[in-house]
Amino acid sequence: MAKKRLKEKYGVEAVLITHAIANEIFYPRKVEKNHDKKRIVSFGKVVEWKGFKDALEAIKIVMKKRKDIKWFVYGQKLTLPQDLEAPYTFIHFPSDEELAKLYSSADVVICPSWYESFPAPPLEAMACGTPVIVSTGCGASEVLTDGESALLVPPKSPEKISDAIIKLKENPNLWRRLSTNGRKFVEENIRWDLYTKNMLRVFEEVLRNK
Repeated sequence: MAKKRLKEKYGVEAVLITHAIANEIFYPRKVEKNHDKKRIVSFGKVVEWKGFKDALEAIKIVMKKRKDIKWFVYGQKLTLPQDLEAPYTFIHFPSDEELAKLYSSADVVICPSWYESFPAPPLEAMACGTPVIVSTGCGASEVLTDGESALLVPPKSPEKISDAIIKLKENPNLWRRLSTNGRKFVEENIRWDLYTKNMLRVFEEVLRNK
């Protein structure tokens, strides 16, 4: 987590200020969903700390228990195993408009980074009304509530990710709660006016104490 890592590595007490997203783009879109397949979306990148391999292993675990899923990977072109049983679709760096539609069509978005300050994908997905599974290595986990606005899992834990996917699939009430609360969280907290206000507050406090 961002604050925790700064404290551990540099002994610095940090103030976490959430950035904002383009709310005029990321909102629930009317898209046709295939009820025969649950759509899982994740971001693909070669760097290890992004946790893509964990997402891949989680999908493999889920596929051993259920066959009714489809995996969408967007971002950097990756070579996936030839023996991967899960049907998947790769989308090379979609536009924001395409991404908003992809999030809206998804049943869950996975954000498994081992450590990361405050990535946009989970917030963008939540803004589109889609539940997210977020690693506690992500700074976003510091402002989200497990079981209310998101499902939080430890980093480097494919088994926990797969458990969370199945939990969402088998519990419609949980899915609806995360969808509603996640969207509400973004509307109330992830805005540029709040970002500006909080940044000015920090600057003013630093100047007063200088």
